[in-house]
Amino acid sequence: MFSEPFLGDERVGEAGALLVAALEITEQWNEAVAHYQAVLQRDASLLFAQDGLTRSTRRAALDAELADYLARPERLSAPAVHDAASRAVARGEATSPQAQRLAGQLTQLKAALQALAVRVRVAITSDNSTEVSVATMGQLGVFRVRELDLAPGRYTVIGRRDGFRDVRVELYLAPGQHDASLSVQCTERI
Repeated sequence: MFSEPFLGDERVGEAGALLVAALEITEQWNEAVAHYQAVLQRDASLLFAQDGLTRSTRRAALDAELADYLARPERLSAPAVHDAASRAVARGEATSPQAQRLAGQLTQLKAALQALAVRVRVAITSDNSTEVSVATMGQLGVFRVRELDLAPGRYTVIGRRDGFRDVRVELYLAPGQHDASLSVQCTERI
């Protein structure tokens, strides 16, 4: 039995391979990347380490991307972020094998994306004198009551009326929310 392992010892290589296999199985991608980098610093010609580094780097990036979407789901209502998250789900579903953490992330993110597909009924009341618009949609006009079906997300509703101070109402519609109401009226004379 050896008291000190050295780089030429086959058992050290086997132990390293077992360690990195365990890191991949437990989806500790950043640690696996660090291990493969250390192995490649010793011998850059090792194909298993080159392949492992590529695989682990890709999985670490996917893991971080999915974790970010799940940590800040309110961003998913922006079309570009929604599309990027959908592409990340597709990459995750194409990944083989799917371990427990990845499967859980994909399930959660797909549920969050599906919740964004359900529209929220919004009732806007006004005074029939204020010109109402929604920043991302455009002019709604002058009215007493108007109902809209909007996707979950953040909206700015603006009211304008000659001789009165403009008003802005920030509206956040949460995924899973069924309805909302707000009043937009310019009442402060200038």
